Amino acid sequence: MNNNIIDWKKYANHIFCITYLQNNRLDSIKKVFSNIGIDTNDNSFFSFIYDYEHCIFSEQHNEMKKLSFDFFNNHTMWEGNHLNYDKHEYVYYLALIIYRVLKIAQYFNYDRIIIFEDDIRFLKDIDYIKNNLELINTLDFDM
Repeated sequence: MNNNIIDWKKYANHIFCITYLQNNRLDSIKKVFSNIGIDTNDNSFFSFIYDYEHCIFSEQHNEMKKLSFDFFNNHTMWEGNHLNYDKHEYVYYLALIIYRVLKIAQYFNYDRIIIFEDDIRFLKDIDYIKNNLELINTLDFDM
């Protein structure tokens, strides 16, 4: 095995990547994963989870937004966010997507999963990544 490639199957049963189709990041994130040894075409080990449920949960989100408004006092917009996401909306939908990922992992009995978002950037030092994965692999926890 090439020393500059990470054997991700040593550290996880499955890798998920949450991607937002409207961002058009699919090609660039595939290249990023390929550079660190993750085969995005290996469906038995890697899955893209697409953000498409906004329309399904819009009514629940509106109710949550009303409840959270009093708690947070306002809907602060992230500075410079070109998608103009409301922070609460982003957190709400991300929570729903992560819940879906966790249910998939539960269904397939995955003991160890890794979840990335489509804007992930990896360190250039592959050995540093490997050393940290080795450290994490020795611990028994959920993160």
